[in-house]
Amino acid sequence: MHDDETSFDDSSKVFDKTDNVADPADPSYTDIEYWQLYDQYIAYAANSGLVINLGVAGTSLLDAPTLDELKRIFRYMQARYGAYPIIWLITQEYNSPTGSPSARKTKVYDLCSYLKSIDPYDRALGLHQYPESPDHADDSWNEAWNDMTVDQNGHFHTPDAGDYLY
Repeated sequence: MHDDETSFDDSSKVFDKTDNVADPADPSYTDIEYWQLYDQYIAYAANSGLVINLGVAGTSLLDAPTLDELKRIFRYMQARYGAYPIIWLITQEYNSPTGSPSARKTKVYDLCSYLKSIDPYDRALGLHQYPESPDHADDSWNEAWNDMTVDQNGHFHTPDAGDYLY
């Protein structure tokens, strides 16, 4: 991280403002300095031979933005970082029981279908499900746009090695 360490999970900074009015409360506002700093992280990772995993937010943080707003940010990220070695992990714990999980699931699935349709390189795309999903499975695994399974174990307890050995 840089001395001016910046968090990249502030969704108020991801949209482009066409009239150049710098109003962070406006959901269409973009803090270009945010993206310019993020560019450095992306370039560093790519130059180091790493594949970059891109996504935004998680859990109920995805309840507030509309589908159109989410499409806009992912279209922007696709345009800005499409030349880099990336995969799409759209979000984390998208099916968390917090907030509005049913509406969020529909919105996130629609976003995944959209992103798959605009990615000219057909890169791997998937979701990080909530760790206590029933049977550690997820409905998204059956979706045509889903290319990978992301699982997280040991989230709510401290496992010992025996939990993972047969």
